[in-house]
Amino acid sequence: MTTVIDGKVAAASVIEAVKAAAAELEAEAGVKTG
Repeated sequence: MTTVIDGKVAAASVIEAVKAAAAELEAEAGVKTG
């Protein structure tokens, strides 16, 4: 069985994960990323 991955959906989930991690780092360390 083959699963087709929608690139835009995959990218959106990755971007959300990165944003969440960056926000967490900023809150923890007071470091502004990017």
